Amino acid sequence: MNRSFPILGVLAGIIFIIAGLVAYLHIETGLSIAIIFIIAGAAVILVGFAGFRTQGWHIALFVIGLIILAGVVSSNYYQTTTPTIYSYSATRALVSASRINITATTSFGSIDLKFSNNPDVAYQVKFETGFSFPFVFPGNSHTLTNETRDGVFILTATSSAASITITLGSGYETNINATANTGSISVNIPSSSGANVRSISLVTSTGSVDAQMDGQNISGILLKSSTGSVNFGSNYLSPSSTRVPISISSSTGSVNINMKIANNAAVGIDASNNFGSISQHLPGFTISQNSNNHLVAYAGDINATEKSFLVAASVSTGSINVDCELVSPQAAVHHDTQP
Repeated sequence: MNRSFPILGVLAGIIFIIAGLVAYLHIETGLSIAIIFIIAGAAVILVGFAGFRTQGWHIALFVIGLIILAGVVSSNYYQTTTPTIYSYSATRALVSASRINITATTSFGSIDLKFSNNPDVAYQVKFETGFSFPFVFPGNSHTLTNETRDGVFILTATSSAASITITLGSGYETNINATANTGSISVNIPSSSGANVRSISLVTSTGSVDAQMDGQNISGILLKSSTGSVNFGSNYLSPSSTRVPISISSSTGSVNINMKIANNAAVGIDASNNFGSISQHLPGFTISQNSNNHLVAYAGDINATEKSFLVAASVSTGSINVDCELVSPQAAVHHDTQP
């Protein structure tokens, strides 16, 4: 017996042929799934017991074939349909706490946080479900819980395969923590919304992060993507204390920072990347290092000023753009009210 026979390569070819037939003939779901398991089992037996030798690219091709076949089966019987939306809300009369901590987590889907200046709204949470891929997501589920603890209203939204949209009323002192495994995260907090956000943490494994926020007494900002771009913009930010961290990073993707900071605060900026470039526009800053891979700049005295930001931006592969300006509160308000 020829042990060097490329058995996995042959099976991969068969899988691609079957995938084409499944797509063309719309073969019944149960039969299609059975074929996948039969082929996978045959491959294990032939390789393990018959002693056929395999190469890395044969294994990769075989696995890709299985994934494609699974995707074809899914697309035939789990097509995108009209999204189902589950909505939950509460009026301000039901939420008496002055502070709200928001935690939003999704395995597959986007997260969108925004604010309303409607005086009757405390919060509204929407879960939107649509496409389902049975080999990854056996079922869609979501939960929403809330409790008041030590004067803080804690709102927790979790989903396995649904997008989450949270709209919060104005006037609450708010901390936001959002995490997505596969999906983008966006936050929009203009000063005109009346929001009082103190800290945000937005982290996604696969997807982009976009945060547009104005605020005073900021205690921390974390924006992070493993695979995707990260954008941060602000017309006015003021720190709550000294050395308040602003951390913005992406493993594979670009980082874009465009912010205006209160001119009574000191600012330190440290940006670095492994592969890519760094561009900057920093009027009024002292630049101590500036290259394609490292930027260090500061405005004011970090050690002596009562309030300050420490901005850290990093990417492994991608570009970084840093645009920062010191402004007065009056200038920031004027800018925000422009059409």
